[in-house]
Amino acid sequence: MTSEAEIHRLPRGFHLPTVENARDKVRTIEELGVIANHLRDTGRSVVQAHGTFDLLHLGHVRHLEAARRLGDTLVVTITADRFVNKGPGRPVFTEVLRAEMLAALEYVDWVAINPAPDAVSAIDAIRPKVYVKGQDYQNPEGDVTGKITAERKAAEAHGGHLAFTDEVTFSSSELINRHLNVFEPHVREHLSSLRNDGGLNELLSLLDRIRDYRVVLVGDAIIDEYQYVLPMAKAPKENIIATRYQDRELFAGGVFAAANHVASFCKQVDVITSLGAQQSFETVVRDALLPNVRHVVSIKMSGLRIPWPQPVWGRCRKFRESVVRELFGTIW
Repeated sequence: MTSEAEIHRLPRGFHLPTVENARDKVRTIEELGVIANHLRDTGRSVVQAHGTFDLLHLGHVRHLEAARRLGDTLVVTITADRFVNKGPGRPVFTEVLRAEMLAALEYVDWVAINPAPDAVSAIDAIRPKVYVKGQDYQNPEGDVTGKITAERKAAEAHGGHLAFTDEVTFSSSELINRHLNVFEPHVREHLSSLRNDGGLNELLSLLDRIRDYRVVLVGDAIIDEYQYVLPMAKAPKENIIATRYQDRELFAGGVFAAANHVASFCKQVDVITSLGAQQSFETVVRDALLPNVRHVVSIKMSGLRIPWPQPVWGRCRKFRESVVRELFGTIW
């Protein structure tokens, strides 16, 4: 069995990368793991901050400045574009631009784009002495998705701890919604009227009432596949563009996307759906779901976890009552 020391062993003669400009500070999570190990070996402590940082403002600047004072080296990890769940048109700035902007700050030593919905895997790679969040995350009751709890446990598992800065706070989302034209005019007008007539407070009150709900979603599983190609030339006899395959990306949609949305507001979400017997994409689904989407009961045509009911074909397909009871008994 490979030991943790062997996994994190540094290359012989390792030296920190040369930094000549802000872009040189931007590295992969794996590279930051190696850099952090080197820093610890030389007696320096590592502090990690994590967030979206879509619109860098004074609140972010003060937060990162305070974080830097908690150790010798400040590493900032940012949420990748595909995991930013802050509404249409977000993020306004791409992950590459956000990373470079943060790297331009003198007290930020290293930056990485985190290819995961939370910071747990990044914390496991970097193993900071201090993991830092802003004071708006300090109230555990506001952690409806469970992300902060999971990240705190990840930091403590490596001998670190969670700390909160106490600086001036702003909301990037509010600044963007108020001052940048990311929405259509009629949407901006509606949002403005909500703020002015108290509708926003009413919505927040309703959301607060469902915070402790446990929700079950039943729906179709959809896996979206994006294939990325490089255009080469136009075919001489056809009106088509010849392309060369580059890469592909899979996304969990349908009921899984809905589950993530609901999980942003509720304590726990369970999912009942049907996955393919030959190609279930369970790993894709598991990696895409938020931590508080706890149970996914998948019905398959073969190798069933529960008996497959005989469907009644007509305008819709129905399950027998006994099977519905068994489904809910599985997750409750």
